[in-house]
Amino acid sequence: MVALAASGVVTVRVSARHGHVAGEQLSGFVWIGSGALVLLAGAVLVLGVLDDRGARAEGLAMFALFTYAIYLLAAWGILHVAARRQAQRFR
Repeated sequence: MVALAASGVVTVRVSARHGHVAGEQLSGFVWIGSGALVLLAGAVLVLGVLDDRGARAEGLAMFALFTYAIYLLAAWGILHVAARRQAQRFR
């Protein structure tokens, strides 16, 4: 999960240098989501060490990964719709 968070941040930073990012808003979404994913990764590690029973840590990890994916998809959708609406206003 930490690797996924880091790859998201690196992708946004590299894309920003080449002008491929739709603005600083998307970068902000990725930074916030990556920070939350790293915190959840820490919680997964602590829960995995302290919990004697089954798959609570694994369940939390899957929840975190899917939530991160949905969060980024929603962020992209919001920014995409906002950009289209702004473009229509200036026509």
